[in-house]
Amino acid sequence: MSQALTNPPRLPLGRGGHVGAMPTASPARYASEYRSACGLPAAVDPATGQVTMRGGAIVGFMVPADLGTRLRAVLDQAGDGGGPIMAHTRSRTWTFLAQRDSSTEEVRDRTRSWWLDRVSVLTANAVIGLPSPVTIDAEQRVWIVAPHSHLRPTTSTVIAALADILAKGGAR
Repeated sequence: MSQALTNPPRLPLGRGGHVGAMPTASPARYASEYRSACGLPAAVDPATGQVTMRGGAIVGFMVPADLGTRLRAVLDQAGDGGGPIMAHTRSRTWTFLAQRDSSTEEVRDRTRSWWLDRVSVLTANAVIGLPSPVTIDAEQRVWIVAPHSHLRPTTSTVIAALADILAKGGAR
C-alpha cells in the first residue's frame, strides 16, 4: 500500500470548513493538483470549464447525505474512512471515491438493487464532477474529506459497509 504524500494538495476551504471553491484558482490548477497529488484522473471539461473525472479504476458511490454520514462512520471505525468524500449541497448527496478492486460488472451486480435506496454507483466512463472554482460549481460541490494522497478505500470495502447499513434498514 502507498504512503501518504508529504505535500498534500493545497485545495482551499469553502463554507463550513469543507474544501471548496477559491475564486482566484483556475480549473486547470485544480485538475493538475487532483492528478499529481491525489491520483485522480481529473480534467477540465472544455464545454463547461468544470473539473471532472471519469469512473474506471476509481468508482464513485453517490448516496443520500444521511446515509453518507453513517457510511463515513462505519468506514472510519474500520480504519478506511480517509476519503475522498464530497458533498453535493443542492441534491443533499455525498459521493465516496473508492479504488476499484473487482470488475465493473461485479461491482454493478453487487449494487444493482440499491437504486431503491437512492444509491448510484458511478463506474466505467461515468462522469464524476469534482469541486472546482467555476462559478456554477462554487459551493455546490465541496469536500467533506478532501483527497490527500493516492490512498482510498477499495470498492469491496465500501460495498460491504453499504450492504451492512442497507440490510439494517439504512436509507429507507
